[in-house]
Amino acid sequence: MKVTVTFGQTGVVVPCKEGWTVRDLIQQATQRYRKLLDFFPTPPSQPLTANSSSSPSCSSSQGC
Repeated sequence: MKVTVTFGQTGVVVPCKEGWTVRDLIQQATQRYRKLLDFFPTPPSQPLTANSSSSPSCSSSQGC
């Protein structure tokens, strides 16, 4: 299952793993949102969505 957490107009999709708490989901969503902010330092004019399969600032070789 996946959960979408929104920060203003930006949605971040976080995979929900068995045994995770709400705190775990918040930490993962915050981490993904910070990566988006690093990649897009100025707020975009259109809402952004990062999904768990591909993040703009993270490749699978980095273990994201």
